[in-house]
Amino acid sequence: MRCANCGREFDDALAECPHCAGGAVSADWSAAMKAEVDGREKPFSSHLLLAILAFVFGFMPVGLVSVVYAVLAKSRFEADDREGALRNAVHARNWIIASFVTLVLIWVLIALVLLIGRLFLGSEMDRFLGRFASGR
Repeated sequence: MRCANCGREFDDALAECPHCAGGAVSADWSAAMKAEVDGREKPFSSHLLLAILAFVFGFMPVGLVSVVYAVLAKSRFEADDREGALRNAVHARNWIIASFVTLVLIWVLIALVLLIGRLFLGSEMDRFLGRFASGR
C-alpha cells in the first residue's frame, strides 16, 4: 500500500504507515486521481505558463512559489513519477490562485486606505498630493 501522508510504500498487512503513522491508500491511488474526459485520460499540465504569468502579473512572492511547484511537477512527470507530478501540479495551481487573490486584496486595501484618507483628511490630503505631484 501507499501512505496518504508521506507517499511511501509499506506492507499491505499493516493498518497504518510505519514511517509516519498516517492513513493507508490503495496501490491504485494514482489511477483514482486520473481525470477522464470523454473516456480518455486528460493530458498532464504542470501549469508552468500560468505560474509564470502569476509571477509576472500577480503578487510576485506567491507567484514564485507557484513557478517552483510547476517546475517540480514538470520534472517529476518527465521522471515518470505521476503521483508526485500531480501533487505538485495541484500545489502550483493553488499558489497561482493565491497569487492573484493576494494581488486583488492588496489593491482593495490600497483603495480603502485612500478612500478613508480622503474622507477624514479631505483638503489636507489634496494639498499633500499637490505638493507631492509638483515635487516641492
